[in-house]
Amino acid sequence: PAVISKHIFNQPVHYLKPLSLFLTSETEDELLKAKIIHDWICLNIRYDLSGYHSANIQIVDPYVTLRKRKAVCGGYATLFNVMARISGLESEYISGYTKGDSKYNFDRSHLSGHAWNAVAVKGNWYLLDVTWDSGLVEQSQFVSRYSTDYLFPEPAAFVISHFPKAPGWLLTEQEVTVEAFKSND
Repeated sequence: PAVISKHIFNQPVHYLKPLSLFLTSETEDELLKAKIIHDWICLNIRYDLSGYHSANIQIVDPYVTLRKRKAVCGGYATLFNVMARISGLESEYISGYTKGDSKYNFDRSHLSGHAWNAVAVKGNWYLLDVTWDSGLVEQSQFVSRYSTDYLFPEPAAFVISHFPKAPGWLLTEQEVTVEAFKSND
């Protein structure tokens, strides 16, 4: 509705719940609800590259993310988590690591902190990374480029690029060590 579109970014405290419920009101399919929320965030929030480079990356409050229309991974994951829960989904914020600085720079010499989500549907957990699906960094600029590459991937494929701090969130049949994660391509 126009009223939500008009006010979601300047009055998010009042409009986050109506937005979340409106977006997911046409379906009972929980995976589709999660995808709809994923898509809305990917298309409306930009990566805060300047915040990342200045180490001012504390924007994880969903209302601040909406007001600024940008965030780093923690802001994306928190906003997804809040919207999913408002919409009746069981969702978790997952903290962990990626290799190098981004999905395009897998320098195995160091791990970078990162955050993503998992949603439960009919007793099964599914992983997703809204940040990486929203775009990428090219020549020191964030480029919006929607994708679903990190929406419900197989856990064995996801662990090639994402390693959770809490090993229970690997969701793989076999345990993976951080050493194995670093050497996986």
